[in-house]
Amino acid sequence: MAVLVSTPWWKKIPKDQLTRTRHFVVSSQFAAQYSVVPEDLRAQVDAHTHQARGGPVADFLFELTDIDGVRHEFRAESFFNRHYLQTLFVEHRELRGRKVIVPGSVVCPKQAPGPEI
Repeated sequence: MAVLVSTPWWKKIPKDQLTRTRHFVVSSQFAAQYSVVPEDLRAQVDAHTHQARGGPVADFLFELTDIDGVRHEFRAESFFNRHYLQTLFVEHRELRGRKVIVPGSVVCPKQAPGPEI
């Protein structure tokens, strides 16, 4: 589990911060299993949040690969308190099998129906 407190993409970085990340807190298990920096997770948050005056601004799933090369699906929920985004990242499930990327330009022809029995 991890928590990221950050300035949202639609607001200016406060003068007391060098980056948009305000706080990044991880569980001991997360720290041991993943080599993730706050900017990696903030990029996911930026890609999925919508601008709002306050309240929930994102709820999404994304993948992280652990130090052993195993893929895991995480659920993230972001809340905006009018100053900062608070985002909680929790492992949803381990993804089994290999990830296969199929280009969008490849079209598989329909198979002819088999003989009726």
